[in-house]
Amino acid sequence: MPVGPEPDDRKAMRWAFAAEVTGAGGRRARGVVHGCDAYGATAVVAVEASRRLVAQGAPAGVLAHAEAFDAAGFLDVLGDHGVEWSVPDVPG
Repeated sequence: MPVGPEPDDRKAMRWAFAAEVTGAGGRRARGVVHGCDAYGATAVVAVEASRRLVAQGAPAGVLAHAEAFDAAGFLDVLGDHGVEWSVPDVPG
């Protein structure tokens, strides 16, 4: 397995995801998630998803986190690990 970045490099790392969708009626929405240390954040996501599966279960099949769990609640847990998110207003 390849060696990952050094701890100081992981702390300095920044990442962001943005998504914008338009519904059938023309309504638009945008979401933004950003943080640092993608390696550490990935580990936290895996542990939180596992914890929620054991505690709450989820529908059968292949699901995104937001389909299996409350998206806002899931993202809020990640806030303790340097992840921030928002759903800003999108004009018209």
